[in-house]
Amino acid sequence: MSDFRAAIQFLEYSNEETQMAIKYAGTTDSALWAEIRVMEVEIASTRCSCESIRMRHQADTFLEEELSQDGMSIGMMWTILDMYKEAVLLTRDYDIENEAIALSRMGKMFDKILKMRVKAHESYRAAFDLAQTLLPRDLNNYTWFKDTKEALERFQRNIVLEEQQREEAEKAPILKKLEPELKILQTIANFELYSVVGAQKLLKHIYEKHPPKTPYKFDGSKLDRVATHAALKEAIVNYHPDRQAVFGIEWKVLCGEITKYLTQRYEHFK
Repeated sequence: MSDFRAAIQFLEYSNEETQMAIKYAGTTDSALWAEIRVMEVEIASTRCSCESIRMRHQADTFLEEELSQDGMSIGMMWTILDMYKEAVLLTRDYDIENEAIALSRMGKMFDKILKMRVKAHESYRAAFDLAQTLLPRDLNNYTWFKDTKEALERFQRNIVLEEQQREEAEKAPILKKLEPELKILQTIANFELYSVVGAQKLLKHIYEKHPPKTPYKFDGSKLDRVATHAALKEAIVNYHPDRQAVFGIEWKVLCGEITKYLTQRYEHFK
């Protein structure tokens, strides 16, 4: 705290001297006057940075004290969060790094204490985006940046996992309904897994029993190994689930299973 007071006193003295220099600098279009104005802005921005760092350190101290106690005051947590917000505002447009650090602290509070994932993601993302503007400077050894990066990676993994779980839940009743057809498909798919004959049988079954929604004529009468490999690749394109959404969820799920077995065959032909 004594260092902070000394820094502020020095900045106040510098500002007083700058104002005095402006008074005697002459006309506003002089080079000296312009240089003094630049110095005035630099002093103001440095003071904002100092105030922001002080606010952030106070918030860090209060948070550490609060977490060391048996009972956590949610009201105090919001007060600490407001202090981090103030630290962000003090540095905005002046000090990118300290703004990013304060945003990272906010993200950590939303994430670990308040359990507000959306707010946490927003704060971490803002901190990370600011950090990218500091490139090519390497921030990977800074704790705040590592925390920010790891949190965003964790959020991304969770988003992917939740999406997968949602898709699985949506697919479950459809797979149950399609179970008889899928059992037949699985049996044919596993027939002579490494042979051209087995691959041709799978292709014939798929095109006859589950023809593509877009017009396509399959001729499996003269397929050697090379041609069969190409036909499997083309079938994967024809049935890929990403291209089937317009035809309804049931057809998309079926095509997903078809593509799975076609890909299995295709891999065995490499």
